[in-house]
Amino acid sequence: MAKFQLQNFATKKQINNIFLYICTAMKNLIHTHHHFTDLPK
Repeated sequence: MAKFQLQNFATKKQINNIFLYICTAMKNLIHTHHHFTDLPK
């Protein structure tokens, strides 16, 4: 039982890390896009 809980906790942590990574990537993408649109034509 304890082993299963530990495994479940690790999976939740991985999911959180992936979610955080996606959020950061999206923010960077939006920031980069915004930066390019701000450049003088």
